[in-house]
Amino acid sequence: MNDRPSIQEYESVDGACLQELRDLTMFNDNPDRFLRLLKTFVDALDTQINLMREALKTNDAEGLTDLAHGLKGTAASMGARYLAFLCASLEQACGNADFGGVKAEFDEIEIESRVVGKIIEGQASA
Repeated sequence: MNDRPSIQEYESVDGACLQELRDLTMFNDNPDRFLRLLKTFVDALDTQINLMREALKTNDAEGLTDLAHGLKGTAASMGARYLAFLCASLEQACGNADFGGVKAEFDEIEIESRVVGKIIEGQASA
């Protein structure tokens, strides 16, 4: 039995979460704060994926676990729940020393991170 949710069960980015972040950052009537938050997330996302790719190449399971854990929290706070789920799955695969599973999980993370990045960038230009 497969307990893994499908992408169809999640939005790549939860619009309600982004709206809440927008509302929170607008508290002091500073619209640039929300845009900076989005840009920072997208820039950090690219960096995290690159670092994860390097850790995977060198079979650095501990480093990859730490990077996946960090991205999991950041993704969840931005409403990217499926990306957060994938990062949790990668953490588990690393902990089980399942390097075949690690590669498969990373591949999915890489794809989903591109989707999330495009959605967030779209919000920044909206």
